[in-house]
Amino acid sequence: MIVGSENSLVAIVDPANDQGDRISWISNLVYPTGTADILSGATTTTFDQDEVIQENPFIEFDDVDSVWKTTSSTPLYDHVSMIDLDTEDIQGQLRPLLSNPGADHYSMSSIHFAPLTAEDVGPFANNDSSTSLESVLPNNHVSVFPIPADDIVCIHHDPTTFKVMELMNSNGSIINSNRISKNTTASFINVSPLKSGMYFIKLTGGKGVVHISKIVVQH
Repeated sequence: MIVGSENSLVAIVDPANDQGDRISWISNLVYPTGTADILSGATTTTFDQDEVIQENPFIEFDDVDSVWKTTSSTPLYDHVSMIDLDTEDIQGQLRPLLSNPGADHYSMSSIHFAPLTAEDVGPFANNDSSTSLESVLPNNHVSVFPIPADDIVCIHHDPTTFKVMELMNSNGSIINSNRISKNTTASFINVSPLKSGMYFIKLTGGKGVVHISKIVVQH
């Protein structure tokens, strides 16, 4: 997603060496405002609707976190067509197949990753960041198999970390929810009644600890 109010959002700095169709543009949203235009300096480069969409993203600046965020008015796009299918946005919230452009998908669910600061990246970074739950819950604390699954999915997890397990469809709607018994190291979900497709298993614990795993049901 590229938004700007001046100059060109995409500029070919060396028109004599314009790469044209040798560069692939896929699912880009651009929104020029003010005196800005979309493309300059191009001799062979052009954009069609599959490559660049011109549409207002309706993003707003969050004064608390000092970052631009999506809103309830931000348009939705089919996430399946993207090159890399991410199941979470930059805040650790579930990204459904029909989701917002950019790193942030608008959601009212809990935020699991705070915005990065100068202390998190670059030369001033340290290894004791409080903006990520990775230090609390490394991914290797949870394993899910088999994938793809036809009938029973097994979820191995830490016996004390999680309290609730939810199965969600690709749009983030909860199909079922179950409490995890204390000191249980494995939970099971019967996916045989479900249609073939992609689903998510969400494990929730205390102090905002959340883990989301993607599964594929294939009959």
